Amino acid sequence: LIELDNQNEALRDELVRLSRSRESAADEGRVAALARRVQTLERQLGQTEEPERVLLVLTLDGRGARLPLPSAQAWQGRDDHSLVAGHLRSRHLLIAGEGDDLLLFTDKGRARRVAVADVGSAEAPVGYLSLITDVTLDLDEVVSAIISLPGTFNQMVLVTRKGYARSFRRAEVDSLLERNLPLHSSPVEGDYPAFVVLGDGKGDLLVATRMGRGTRFPERAIGVQSSPAIKLDRGDVVAGAVVVDDGITLALAGSDGTAGRREMAGFGALSSAGNRGKILTRIGNLAAVAPVSRDNILWFLTSSGEMKAVEAVQLPSGPGASSGKQMMSLGEDRLVALTVA
Repeated sequence: LIELDNQNEALRDELVRLSRSRESAADEGRVAALARRVQTLERQLGQTEEPERVLLVLTLDGRGARLPLPSAQAWQGRDDHSLVAGHLRSRHLLIAGEGDDLLLFTDKGRARRVAVADVGSAEAPVGYLSLITDVTLDLDEVVSAIISLPGTFNQMVLVTRKGYARSFRRAEVDSLLERNLPLHSSPVEGDYPAFVVLGDGKGDLLVATRMGRGTRFPERAIGVQSSPAIKLDRGDVVAGAVVVDDGITLALAGSDGTAGRREMAGFGALSSAGNRGKILTRIGNLAAVAPVSRDNILWFLTSSGEMKAVEAVQLPSGPGASSGKQMMSLGEDRLVALTVA
């Protein structure tokens, strides 16, 4: 708390200085960013208990809702498992703290920082989602990736749908956001940010594809210029990217509701990025990847807005590639998102 208080005072001094001398649009952005940071620090200083966790659902067109995180047992006991109305095109599901910030990326490489508290509160099932404050999209633009930001992080890695990646230091991310500059660049036309990973630059990055292939390599192998993270087969795209080590177990879910676990101790790391990788899972049409432990609850979201809770231990696990187990009977529906509690 003392450290946070010192940061708060330093930011207030900087805010006052800039408020007195700002003369450019860049300074205006810097002032606004500092003001948001001061508010976040003040929320942290005022917290005496663990911050409340909430469930967030967001759509492709920048709408969202903040809901109380239900218990798995209570949710499974409901007659209606609808989280949101199907026509709302819900695509992103995550769990965050009430005082956290989110970072949203669009398929045009633009990024926006949003406070969780600014996402409209709702109760399930949600029939209408409000546009998120300060997120304005073009008619042909969609939200392609989202992540909850901790108070501090050393490195951010951005992975595109076509398998390109680049790393950012925290200061660079803040600078680009303040100047309203895009964070994404790819040599492939039509490529866009699909996954955002936070790390310390000392672990391994695992990139998985829709066809079930994966590659694991050191985070430091990703530089500050966009370069291939994985070599994709024709028609394949990236389905997930996470930081791993030998002690991590991954949950892998297919769009048909099949899911399983794979221990990373049996999936060795290579020394460099950009290779074709090897078979990670035999689950068809891989849709989501997330690190899990045995006591976790997995929350699945479908394109029609249905949500299901599954205990991680119910998923088959092993050191090799498996075909998983059918966890949801979806018919013409499909799984689009997965988050872990």
